[in-house]
Amino acid sequence: MIELIIILTVLLLGHLLADFFFQSSTMVEEKARHNLKSGWSYVHAIIAGFIPFALFGDLALHPVFWITALSHLLIDAAKNAWTNPQSARAFFTDQAGHIVVALGLTIWIYNGPGLSLLFSTAPYAITIVLDSFPKSVSGVAKKSLLA
Repeated sequence: MIELIIILTVLLLGHLLADFFFQSSTMVEEKARHNLKSGWSYVHAIIAGFIPFALFGDLALHPVFWITALSHLLIDAAKNAWTNPQSARAFFTDQAGHIVVALGLTIWIYNGPGLSLLFSTAPYAITIVLDSFPKSVSGVAKKSLLA
């Protein structure tokens, strides 16, 4: 059960970082204005796919990159095709779509053959990311990951 929670947490963390930390207001505006004609749509999709793939730290999980990136591109494109992509309804529908993809990937990863490899390498990949946080936060998190 704990493995399911860790997988889902990594996927949702990747989504949150991509949408709310690594996406500038310029990217949001250009994507809304030009949708798939904007290069920012593709840059954002690549970032959204790369973050969880990097956090897992397992090359065998390369489909996570492709599935996350492509689904992120398509979900965002559908949202931006709406009459008002900045509405609350569009926002929550977009987020729900990304969460459904994360849930599906969680089930796929958990039931896949790479699960044991993932949990032998992922904690070390995640510690690299945690090193960018203040030591009071990353120290506690690393101790619990590597215990």
